[in-house]
Amino acid sequence: RRETMNGAPDTALLVEQLRKQIADLKSPEEPNFLNSDETLVRFLKSRDWDMEATEKMLRKTIAWRIEFRPFALDCNHCRTHPGSHTLRQIGFDQANRPVIYATFYSAFPSQRNPAVEALTHLIYVFENAVRSMQPGVSQWVFVLDCAGADVRDAQRHKSLSIGPRETTDQ
Repeated sequence: RRETMNGAPDTALLVEQLRKQIADLKSPEEPNFLNSDETLVRFLKSRDWDMEATEKMLRKTIAWRIEFRPFALDCNHCRTHPGSHTLRQIGFDQANRPVIYATFYSAFPSQRNPAVEALTHLIYVFENAVRSMQPGVSQWVFVLDCAGADVRDAQRHKSLSIGPRETTDQ
């Protein structure tokens, strides 16, 4: 990895190098996704500035985004039952990072969403958090309020209803 004199990664050089390596990669419905320095820096950071791992992750991400279209998601439950989700972005902290709040307290069994709808909402919240981030912001604050949680909520068959567990290559 390229570093500046103080040992920090030379982000401008790494972004330029990454851009050359992914020049063939297109995101037709999101032309600005790969043009954003902030996006490329987030991907580089997430792979500890490893160019090969970052490129691999970006290629998989673009393929997933083309197939799944997370940028076009609309959470129907948010429209029909505003404020009923137990996961939502509630604003920004003093460092201008998105603050996402999740609680079990109001997640009564009668209000729990089917697994696919819950996953759709999660992606919807995360996509909106990324869109709301100002330049230079690359972190979120995630508050998980476990009040009201019950061991019955952690049953394995419930988590498997979303789909098989996947791991990421590093």
